[in-house]
Amino acid sequence: MKINISRFPQVEFGYKNITLNEPLDNKVSDGECTEIFAPDILNQVPAHQTYAFLKKCVEKMRHGSKLIIGGTDLSILC
Repeated sequence: MKINISRFPQVEFGYKNITLNEPLDNKVSDGECTEIFAPDILNQVPAHQTYAFLKKCVEKMRHGSKLIIGGTDLSILC
């Protein structure tokens, strides 16, 4: 299963679309994901919760799967 995680409802075809407000445990089983796509997630998750969020994502992934995350580079904004 491929999932797309975003702050607001966003449709990415070929992915199961999940928002940050939905608990990941209710939508995806451990070891089920072949790809997690979250291109702007680091802008949305508070810094003190980033580790816990990434740990939860890794629990949901299969061996050999892909985790695609991103956010705005603060050096660009400075």
